[in-house]
Amino acid sequence: AMAAENTSGRPHVAVLTISDRASRGVYEDESGPRVVGVLKEYIATDCVYELRCIPDEQEVIEANLKHFASEAGSALIVTTGGTGRDQEEDIRKNQG
Repeated sequence: AMAAENTSGRPHVAVLTISDRASRGVYEDESGPRVVGVLKEYIATDCVYELRCIPDEQEVIEANLKHFASEAGSALIVTTGGTGRDQEEDIRKNQG
């Protein structure tokens, strides 16, 4: 389920981990929380961070990117993971 719209007035930052195994619970996503930790060190503004771990499937990635870019009104979307396949670049190109 997609998260509710950010109404806090603070910038929304989405961190999207793309991993088949982590999304299935084979192991815990460690990269997403680490990305948030680094962003909090570098971004002085108090932001609302939303982490999501999804499978490496084009349709799912596209749906989440569209959600964060539009409904969630994310100021920044960071993706991590997806090391097994090279679909992310093609998806970003298709968004333009």
